This record gives sequence, structure tokens and C-alpha cells, in this order.
Amino acid sequence: MESLRKLKALGLTEYEAKVYLQLVIKGELDAYELSKASEVPLPRVYQVLEELKKKGFVREALGRPKRFDAVPPLNAVDNLKRYVEEGLKAELNRISEVGREVQSILDPYYWSRRLRLKPEALLESLPDLLAMEEETRRLIEEAKREIRILTALFTWFPKVKEHLKTALRRGVNVKVLMQVEAGREVAKEAVSLGIEVRDAMDPWYPVRGTMADREGLVFLIWEAEEKNRLWHPVAYKPHKTRNPGLIRVFSDVFERLWMGSRPLNGGG
Repeated sequence: MESLRKLKALGLTEYEAKVYLQLVIKGELDAYELSKASEVPLPRVYQVLEELKKKGFVREALGRPKRFDAVPPLNAVDNLKRYVEEGLKAELNRISEVGREVQSILDPYYWSRRLRLKPEALLESLPDLLAMEEETRRLIEEAKREIRILTALFTWFPKVKEHLKTALRRGVNVKVLMQVEAGREVAKEAVSLGIEVRDAMDPWYPVRGTMADREGLVFLIWEAEEKNRLWHPVAYKPHKTRNPGLIRVFSDVFERLWMGSRPLNGGG
């Protein structure tokens, strides 16, 4: 039958097409009458009616027992288009969400093969702050030209002080950008060693790190409860990298903040 074929071409199932067609032809029917007219088993009729209501082909009529009527064909087609559009949007959103997860998992393997890099060479997570301190000292020891430190209070200065003194004796240029007002004594001691120290004037970044020769970077990212002050992180994670892209981002941020900061030692 041509009508059934066209309804199925719209995307209706065999049973859905039969039930809708009988409602169009005969008007209001209850489930039992529909089952007889459409030759759809009664247990399946209720399920089919629910699907047709979702797609906008059927409406419930008033009265008991429940009776059902067809939505006019023009309206039914418009309803179906909206139903399909909503389904496609939901599916596209699902694909995007899962796709981001797939990308995060597979990208390192894809690029490691093509760039001949291991995934960990792009960004390596460190287990804790002790490991970060050790990696920072190693980075300072390896520095040949410059060291850039982006910090807040620089409370960990005593842990790297001797390593920085040795680097300075090697002729390494050391710059520290920090919150001087809250860490003035540390800043003064660093300046006395020959370190260029500047007071960060901008609102603070939730990132701290040490970069050496623009070839290695150890950094910490964190989340704090405060909106304007970030001294007390509630969650944090240290990392290290030798990836040029990540190092370039850190370097650019450091230089921009440095240019907008206030020197303590008259240096530029």
C-alpha cells in the first residue's frame, strides 16, 4: 500500500505506520480497536502509541477508556522534523563529548609517532611537591644561560638557594617575578645574591614555575577557594615538560608580566 510505504520512508516502523494510518482513516480509536484495525498485537499497540506520541503523530483524546487520534499529516511531518533535529543535536553533543575524550587519549600516540616524541615528552605529571622541588633543582643545575622563576611568596627559596648561587657563578642570568609585599625578606636576600627580582603588579596567576634556557619547564597549576588571592590551593598538580610550545606560552606570560612589574634592584 502506497500510504504505508511513504510513512515508512519518513522513518516510521511497520507497526507505527499501520497504527497512524488507521487513526487517519477511522478517527478516534481505543487501543483494542486500533489493534483490530491495524493488525498490530494489542501488547505492542501501547508501545507503538508512545513512540508515535514522541514523534508528534498521535494525541490522546479525552474520555475513558483512553482513546487516540491522529495529528493532521502536515503537523505530524513538522513534529517529526523537530523530533529528528532534537535527536541529531543530542547525538552530535554526545559525539563531541566522547570525541574530546578520544582525542585526549589518542592524540599523544598519534603525534608521538609523527613527531617522534613519546607522550610523556609533551607533558609529564609529577607525583607531589617533593618531586617538583627535585626537578626544579635539577633544572637549575642544568641551566647555561638563563633561569626564569614565576612564583608568589617564594617560600621555597631556601631549598634552591645554593643551586641558584652556583648558577649565578656560572654566569646564568636569573630573574624572579613574585609578590614582594608578602615576601619582602626573601626578595631582599635574592637581590643580595645578584638575582633580578621584580614585584608583580597584575592580579596573580594560578601558575607557578621555573624555566631554564627556554628548554625545560617545571610548573604547578592549582585551584583555590579565594577569588582574588590564591595563596591557599585546595587542589594542585605539578608537571614538567620540554615541549617547545608549552615553554613558549610560559615564556611569553613571564615576559609580559615582567615588563609590567616593578624592579627592586634597579635592573630592567
